[in-house]
Amino acid sequence: MSRSAFRIAGLVSSAAIVILGSVWAFTRGGADFRVFYHAWQLVLAGHGADIYRDSPDRFLYAPGFAWLFAPLGLLPPGLSLGLWCAAKAAAVFWILFRSAKALCSGGRSNSESLVDAIGVCSWGLILLARPVLIDFEYGQVNLFVLAACVWPVFRYFGLGSASQGKPGDFLSWMVLGIAAIGKLFPLPLLLIPFFAAPAPGIATRRWVSLAGATAGVALMLLAPALTQGWDGLVSLYPQWSAALVSRGLPLESHNQSFVAVLHHFLSGEPTEIIAQHRRQMLLGRALLSLEQIQFIAAAWGAAFMGMILSLILNPRASFRRLALMIAFLVLPSHLVWKPYFSFGLPMAVAAVYIAAKKNSPARWAWLFAVFALMNLSGFDFLGKDFGAVMESAGLMLWAYLLLTVPFKC
Repeated sequence: MSRSAFRIAGLVSSAAIVILGSVWAFTRGGADFRVFYHAWQLVLAGHGADIYRDSPDRFLYAPGFAWLFAPLGLLPPGLSLGLWCAAKAAAVFWILFRSAKALCSGGRSNSESLVDAIGVCSWGLILLARPVLIDFEYGQVNLFVLAACVWPVFRYFGLGSASQGKPGDFLSWMVLGIAAIGKLFPLPLLLIPFFAAPAPGIATRRWVSLAGATAGVALMLLAPALTQGWDGLVSLYPQWSAALVSRGLPLESHNQSFVAVLHHFLSGEPTEIIAQHRRQMLLGRALLSLEQIQFIAAAWGAAFMGMILSLILNPRASFRRLALMIAFLVLPSHLVWKPYFSFGLPMAVAAVYIAAKKNSPARWAWLFAVFALMNLSGFDFLGKDFGAVMESAGLMLWAYLLLTVPFKC
């Protein structure tokens, strides 16, 4: 395949993924979006105090999420979901554009080479097609949160960013502050302005970044007071905490976290296969106690949190290092749903970009292995029984880790 055909195929396939995901959001229910929409309507109706008690499923986000996005509840559900999908599609292609601009000679390329880079980088989305499609299908927020991470971090370290002093410096960190409180696992990124120096020549951004992040966190935490007052605001946080605690450790096969995989195969307890009407499968023997599993999982989480902090504290801010930092954010958690792996999109973009540049058969074989493990490991490809075992084994988790194997960038 010629380089031109490769670029075009990447762009067309990426557009097809986004379109298919949007169609699935309407035809397969958009289950998570329905939870959000119901919470927004409760706020608009003056019943914001009930967002954790009255829900089609479970509302697990910070209270401010329901207030800040409540205007979407003024629209009919179909139109609101359509805007949600369109905004998510824009976020995806913005991430591809920003990544290509950063990779392509630090954003100092001419327009022709930038277009070339965007076409190549589009293949990164194809590597992670399955988690991206699931995020669209359920109407989730992970791709929005990813964009909220990429924007300030890339800007702070000067990867394809604009000149200093523009409102984007403050606004990007404010958006990250909002996302970090809403989803929690991006919280470590808020340490960057405290401990990491920005790119040379833009030192004033550190203080602007701190101000923006503080404003975003405050806005997310205090927004419910607009209608609930201070007493109502304070009463919402114990409910949020209780909702999170009651979620516990999901042990069904959908959970791709390391601790869930350990439990599936080493606890001696059966695993629920959600896609098969909660069918029970015994996948291993009782080789470890629950306490031992929890200890190993805690060590896993601590190790990845340590790697995130080391990437934050290390002043060498290459694209690969920042992409790894963002990709690692989801790994310490005891709960890793499949769409969380969309956080590897910048890493996937870098992997494809360098493979195309080096044109090494070994690199392409590595990327094909990642693609197959990530996208061809569902029940449609592996069958009912083997597919259930592979899902329970966290095959997408291991594909994600394979993608984050360090390489020069």
